[in-house]
Amino acid sequence: MSDIIITEQAAQELLKRYPDLTQPDHYLRVGSKSGGCSGVYYVLQPDIPKPNDQILSMHGFQVLLNVKSLPHIQGMTIDYQSSLLQQSFTFSNPQETSKCGCGKSFSPKSMK
Repeated sequence: MSDIIITEQAAQELLKRYPDLTQPDHYLRVGSKSGGCSGVYYVLQPDIPKPNDQILSMHGFQVLLNVKSLPHIQGMTIDYQSSLLQQSFTFSNPQETSKCGCGKSFSPKSMK
């Protein structure tokens, strides 16, 4: 089992953007992929299950976690921040050693 947390604010925004997530056979992928200016970037999008995925239920929808991503995101909290100047998902990740200026990619501990 993974200890990925999606806050209530993030869940509400995800359901606004992807209302089908509450339907059977609809899933949200949470993970990481190689790329971006710091080495790894976050994935947060609708997807279908793949053979090595872990499936969790959170906030009334199903979350897909790829086993390869888990070392990079273990313990991560996904939140949603909204202000006059910016609205975005934020990632508080204890596996990060550094982050790019825009906050969309990071260097994980497991790559050192």
